[in-house]
Amino acid sequence: MRSSTFLAALVAFIPSLAGAQSKSAPDTSAIVAARATWRTVEDGVRSGALARRDTTFECEENGPPGEQTFSTFRDSTGVVRLLHLQVGSDHVAINERQYYDAGGKLRFAFLEMGADNGTRYEERAYWNDRGEIVRRVEKLLAGPGRGTELVEAIPDPVAYIATFCEPRKEPKR
Repeated sequence: MRSSTFLAALVAFIPSLAGAQSKSAPDTSAIVAARATWRTVEDGVRSGALARRDTTFECEENGPPGEQTFSTFRDSTGVVRLLHLQVGSDHVAINERQYYDAGGKLRFAFLEMGADNGTRYEERAYWNDRGEIVRRVEKLLAGPGRGTELVEAIPDPVAYIATFCEPRKEPKR
């Protein structure tokens, strides 16, 4: 009798479980679009079809200490398709690439972080048409670890570079 009651309860619960999973499932169309953007941009970088511009500076007061390097890669219409950041300090180094579609919308980011305590960390983030992260993949490769979700959306890479050394508000999590 108990097993039939348990089975009935399980069968009744499964539809609600399936509904919960579908709500939290990643937007696969956004992930496919992000991967296509990544491939197109990487092909453009390799072939020289995207124009590269490098900016290097040190923040005097408000930004992180040390040299900060930013590279933008633009298509023939002037749209930034890739923002490559190499930032850090004496203790932490971050190498991040943010990929934009032909309309200039952020679609994908890949971040690598290393710290002097032996931590090595990777993160990937995928955005949809509305600018929402639909998937985030984090990997601690070595060491004791670091705070997670380091990737932040940079919807306007040109403005970001121009104001990098200015004080920033902490992102809402």
